[in-house]
Amino acid sequence: MVLIHVKKGEDLNLYVEQDVECTVDDASRETIEIYNMVLRARRLKTACDDLVQYGPMKPPEKQMCLEDEDGDAADVDAMIKSNPHFDPTGKRTGDAPAEQMADVIRRTVAELEASVSKEQFENKVVLSKEMIQDNIDKVRGALMIVWPMGLPDWEPAKLIVEDDEDLTGTQDSLDAHDPESSVLWWASKQLSREGKLLKDYVGRNNKTKIVVQITKRGQGAPTRQAQQQSKSEQEAMMQHYFKKKEEWKQLEEDEDDSYLTSAWANPKGMKNSLNGVGNVSWRPGR
Repeated sequence: MVLIHVKKGEDLNLYVEQDVECTVDDASRETIEIYNMVLRARRLKTACDDLVQYGPMKPPEKQMCLEDEDGDAADVDAMIKSNPHFDPTGKRTGDAPAEQMADVIRRTVAELEASVSKEQFENKVVLSKEMIQDNIDKVRGALMIVWPMGLPDWEPAKLIVEDDEDLTGTQDSLDAHDPESSVLWWASKQLSREGKLLKDYVGRNNKTKIVVQITKRGQGAPTRQAQQQSKSEQEAMMQHYFKKKEEWKQLEEDEDDSYLTSAWANPKGMKNSLNGVGNVSWRPGR
């Protein structure tokens, strides 16, 4: 099986496997589906964190509306003191589950998060759709235990586990890719999905490892990996430039030219030394 490293900067890295005999179309579709599922798992983790902290989402027409029980404008500070689960953004109801029930969700979400974590990539664990879906289904089960009557239709956690999200106009829509049309790039080449086999690009060796990036069709080649810098690299570079700038500034401010009278600063010092005339004084009486 060809080991495919899907890379999106330093933020997202994962491994999938495909057979060299499969079509590029099938390999691309499954690879992109797994990539999207990793993003979906991340969104589910965030949605569940908010759910156990602030309760279910309010109806769309009531979101961002901060009112007390009497319908008056809420005193946010007072509401937070009276209810630690009050949502200061006004999006959620504040009816969080009991701590014991919240722990049920937290445990299953932790398992989901671990299944798509950075450690999985570092340990060279190959991801599959079945592996991720199994953990998503566990979260679905936990939500059904805590809310046996079901969550509202507009609750993000419910939409994510049911794979019924509408990402239109969101940042997440820019990260996700269409499995039917997006393309893989390897070694600055687009892997054509039309009539090509994976072995046409990587050869017949099923133990090959390749690093790919995903782009939308017609978007063009992705940024070269060498041109991508992690946050830590950017910070290190900025520190280096700042240090150099301070050194040059110090040199400009230092006007001490007393070193010019030093022996090592004499441009004829080596010649005099070789001729044996070093430290010779021509002043009378010496």
